[in-house]
Amino acid sequence: MKIKSDCLYCLYYRAKKQVERLTTDEELRFNALVGVIQIISEHVNSNASERILHPLRLCPSYIGTKRDRFLQNYFQVDDTYKQEKAHLKAQTNKLWHMIQRKVNSINNPKKQFELALALATAANIIEYDLLGQENEFNLEENLQNVFDSAEKDWDTFSIELLPIFFSEIAGASTILYLTDNAGEAIFDFKVIDILLEQGKKVTVAGKSKPILNDATLSDLRDFWWELDLATRPEIISIGTNSVGLLLDEVSDEFRETIRRTDLIIAKGMGHYETLPEYDWDQSVWCLFRSKCEPVAKEANSFIGKTCIRKVD
Repeated sequence: MKIKSDCLYCLYYRAKKQVERLTTDEELRFNALVGVIQIISEHVNSNASERILHPLRLCPSYIGTKRDRFLQNYFQVDDTYKQEKAHLKAQTNKLWHMIQRKVNSINNPKKQFELALALATAANIIEYDLLGQENEFNLEENLQNVFDSAEKDWDTFSIELLPIFFSEIAGASTILYLTDNAGEAIFDFKVIDILLEQGKKVTVAGKSKPILNDATLSDLRDFWWELDLATRPEIISIGTNSVGLLLDEVSDEFRETIRRTDLIIAKGMGHYETLPEYDWDQSVWCLFRSKCEPVAKEANSFIGKTCIRKVD
């Protein structure tokens, strides 16, 4: 997906919120945000193609990756959302029991899987510092919305695509599951648990180190071991800390995982922005909540809807 005019302010706005969280020093804030503006500008100006040769140069997630790495380096911090992620981790067992009760209250295995998938996709709303989110993110309120309306929030096209997705799942032996926000990973694990019960070989991938509030390899291992489930997937790092997926940066191990995978499930708007920019031998599906106008238009959907889209 190519950057749109709305993306310019969104990229800046998210930086502004992170900077305000990291320091109260006005000079530091000012200089950090000037640096962010320079990064955005140097990627989108008319001469950028001559200096920045990356094929995703105009992808919002690529610019967002450069922005966040700059902020981490400028403030000398590894994780700009460390406190927020710690709060989410503290909710792990409570959330897991809620998910289990909700899904397991249904006797039909097919319906259980459908509900688990709807919950995991709706939980993509668990994200901080979104443009248009004027009030501070309220975890409890958003979780309640996830549980109350997950199945109602699919857009029309997703409802048409879901039978095709389930059919492709049934025909796949190996599945690669790309996670997104750390908070929604607990919901992802219910989907993964069902896939393992179906006899699928599932590999779950997170970022090598923090970026935004995305789940890292360490986060995923912490979550999974705390759940103490009988069957465990392989949990790996993609080898980098990009927003979405930048294939030129991933590790050899991750490339090999992709090579031997039948089907890829990718959570979040960052993956929806980046994965369609590449050619795939596998069947690739993106699951996300449409949280901005550019992504809603790209997906032919509406803001606030949960979406599943196949990468062609």
